[in-house]
Amino acid sequence: MTGNDSEAGPTDERGGEGCWFAASLMYQACHRPPREDGLWEERIVLIRAGSQTQALEQAERLGPVDEVGYATSEGEVQWRFVRVDRVCAIEAEVLGSGTEVFSRFLNTEEAEGLARPLK
Repeated sequence: MTGNDSEAGPTDERGGEGCWFAASLMYQACHRPPREDGLWEERIVLIRAGSQTQALEQAERLGPVDEVGYATSEGEVQWRFVRVDRVCAIEAEVLGSGTEVFSRFLNTEEAEGLARPLK
């Protein structure tokens, strides 16, 4: 988009134009030696794109960039990008402190699962 587009999307605090999306990236920890319990990370990232399809494509490119491996006291861990879980448009006109960038509805079982501490 250019500065003259009448259909310009939301702006950030720096005044840039475009549509903002929140993308949920899913990573899985692969342990060596293997562990019985699985560990996952959901990472929410901001993406600026012209459409939801373009935002998904950007998220799919970003995911593998953050794959990382390291040694721990219990062995080796490799964080592997698995998928983009969802891409949601951000409805706010301006991004700033307190702007909602992601929300979802949960049933009771899902909410209780999120409230359980990791072991």
